[in-house]
Amino acid sequence: MQPSRSSTPRFELWYPKIAIAGFLGILVYTLFPYDFSLIGNLSPDYISRQLTSDRLSGLKDYLELLLNFLVFALFSFGLVGALRQQGLNKLTTFCVMLVLCGSLGMMAEMFQGILPGRHVNLLDMLTGSIGGLIGWLLFYWLLFYQWPRPCVRLVMALRQTMNRMLTPRCLVLGFVGYFLLATVAVVLLPTATNLRNWDASMPLVLGNEPTGGRSWQGAIAQVQFWEKALSPAQVAQLLAATPAAGIEPAALVASYQFTPPDPYRDRAGQLPRLSWSQAETTSLDPNGVQLRSSWLQTTIPATSLNQQIQQQEQFTLNLIATPANLQQRGPARIVTLSKDSRNRNFTVGQAANDLVIRLRTPITGRNGSNPPIIVPQVFRDTTPRHLVVTYARSTLHVYVDDSSNDFTVKLPHLGYRLLYYGGVLVPLGCLLGLLLSQMRTPMQTRIAFLVGGMMLPSLVLEQVLATTDARDFALQNVGLGIALMGVALGLTRGALPASSHRAEVKPGLQ
Repeated sequence: MQPSRSSTPRFELWYPKIAIAGFLGILVYTLFPYDFSLIGNLSPDYISRQLTSDRLSGLKDYLELLLNFLVFALFSFGLVGALRQQGLNKLTTFCVMLVLCGSLGMMAEMFQGILPGRHVNLLDMLTGSIGGLIGWLLFYWLLFYQWPRPCVRLVMALRQTMNRMLTPRCLVLGFVGYFLLATVAVVLLPTATNLRNWDASMPLVLGNEPTGGRSWQGAIAQVQFWEKALSPAQVAQLLAATPAAGIEPAALVASYQFTPPDPYRDRAGQLPRLSWSQAETTSLDPNGVQLRSSWLQTTIPATSLNQQIQQQEQFTLNLIATPANLQQRGPARIVTLSKDSRNRNFTVGQAANDLVIRLRTPITGRNGSNPPIIVPQVFRDTTPRHLVVTYARSTLHVYVDDSSNDFTVKLPHLGYRLLYYGGVLVPLGCLLGLLLSQMRTPMQTRIAFLVGGMMLPSLVLEQVLATTDARDFALQNVGLGIALMGVALGLTRGALPASSHRAEVKPGLQ
């Protein structure tokens, strides 16, 4: 015997919200880390190469497939419920679901082709479509026709418990308590963008990884490191004249000028000589030292370089490099402070026409690739490129040939800022939505709760993160936090009817 319609929980109001939550889940998952700097590369040939390069390897890839399946199933379930409310039949809802899920899957995969660290994957498209089909079947089979009596009782019991326990007073206390605990947790967690996790045992390598396998072919004329981020005026001097020995000589911690009589000596006097990985088979020319099958590296770790940059939490790299061709991938390592292909402090590499930078921070990981920083169309031909890279206070600048060609990246990327801010503010938005649903106060009071409850936590969180990350206060992050709270509030508001607490609301909260 099936439960009567009157005893069945009313999910009708939730179907549009479930569809919106599923759609946002698809965007959040598939478009992470939301860096579209490579959109100029988008072409049929580029997408084809991406398809052939992506492979499933390890538990992480399979978990990503599962997550892709779940967000599409959630979106489809809510979409079918909302369409059914409009009077559409099974066949129509199936066709609409199939078209929308298929289109979303294809567009998401196309954009993944231009996202750092992501690849186009036909299997993702297939799992997305399967997830949509499962959501459609789940709606019609489990909920619409055969909602089991034990599940009805469980849902009704949970709803009654929430109505009884989540009073306005409890929600206010939960809102304040959670925000305080989350803020303390943010302060205690490692900062996202400092260089404190650098490994002092990394050697300096030019033209490959120490273990091989990521070779770069071309010529390097000079490599210099400073333990501070040079100013734009100083960078302009660097780019205008080579060498630039007079710029911050006290902060210069490594300087290799590949000219006779001793091209492999550190002229700053702090690092060991560079040695060839194999017997030297190349020579110097006007473009510098030629790197082909062999590469240069310090035979012992570049300890002083790593430690000084780690302590100062900033640096500048001055590099003149000439690629031998524009088909190098991997990315091919031009300059790297690393042990192997999975452990590094810092890398500058080439991927076809693009410059790829990997920087180790607590949030980008020990390989500096979550995600990598990609500067598009740096290597347009095989002529020398003068590159200056600076990093300080969560901001990385890449100058190419001229100080006016400045590619700037604020760390962490938008995707990781969503994780930081969303982890604190989305639950607060949900609590605020529930609180507004329960309040029976004048409209002015509710508006004050709404504005203060959204703005104050976002402002406080941004100030805390800016202080712990040693960076400037950013109003765009405040706006991001308010937007995240607004979405969560919109999805949650009205989940509990205010009438359920009329007998329990105390005068002080009315």
